[in-house]
Amino acid sequence: MTLPTGLGVNAVKFQPEGLQFQVPAALTMSYANCSLLGKLLPKRIAYTTNNLQILYYLLRSTTCSSKYVTGKVNHFSSYVIAW
Repeated sequence: MTLPTGLGVNAVKFQPEGLQFQVPAALTMSYANCSLLGKLLPKRIAYTTNNLQILYYLLRSTTCSSKYVTGKVNHFSSYVIAW
């Protein structure tokens, strides 16, 4: 796993890309550093291309008090927090 820098977004990248899980795994990401708007709007984790184009959103659960969002992932790829 790597944390891409300089993108201005909360992102993670798992490699080798496309590696499939037999059972979905949970990915939990913090949005504590997001702007006020980002903190107020509902958050989701998005599966993206390397250029941050959203391909689809993961099934999610959000805990507002802890500023984390969790999604179920089926494969290694790039993911970002989106609202």
